Formats: sequence, C-alpha cells, structure tokens
Amino acid sequence: MGAVRVPVEPGHRAGSDPAGHALVRRCAELGIMVDLAHLNEKGFWDVAHADLGPLVSSHSAAHALCQASRNLTDSQLDAIGSTGGLVGIVYAVEFLRADFAEDIDTRWS
Repeated sequence: MGAVRVPVEPGHRAGSDPAGHALVRRCAELGIMVDLAHLNEKGFWDVAHADLGPLVSSHSAAHALCQASRNLTDSQLDAIGSTGGLVGIVYAVEFLRADFAEDIDTRWS
C-alpha cells in the first residue's frame, strides 16, 4: 500500500482552495453528490460548511478506531448524520485496525 504514516491527526493538511469551493458549488447546482471519502478533515469541513445537502462518504472508517487521516472523527460522523447523509464502511482492513496492519484475518469482534 505504500508508505502511510499513522497515527496522523485528520487536520494535518490544507483544505480546499477557491477552485475547489467553486467545483463543489457547481456540482451541487447540477445535482452531483460529492464523495468525501478521500478528503482530510479540513477539506471535509470546507464541503460541510458549504451546506449544499446531504454529506456522503462512500467508504470510510472511524478515526477513533484507526488514526489514519482520512478516517472520520466523531464530529464528522455527527455532521454527516445531521444532514441525512450516509457513510459506507471501507473494507481495506488496514483502515480498520489501530496498528494499520494489512492482516486479511482481521475479524469484527
């Protein structure tokens, strides 16, 4: 999977630039839903604060479970729920484990 550093706080990089904000607004105008699955926390909040409808993250995990920067914090999960949006669970086990191991024998307990 490459060199991924964990633990990483979700807000460790910059958010959207003006072009990104314009793209998100235009997508909303066209009825295109923006998937938040690969955004860091700052980018997530940039989209969430635009208040353009339900928030969706098609494949994510909980930062409380695995401290990868793209995993969602409790406040992000609450924000998605408050918009009537949805979160799909990622099945890459390294995003579901505190040690970030790519162990295919990972089981839900």
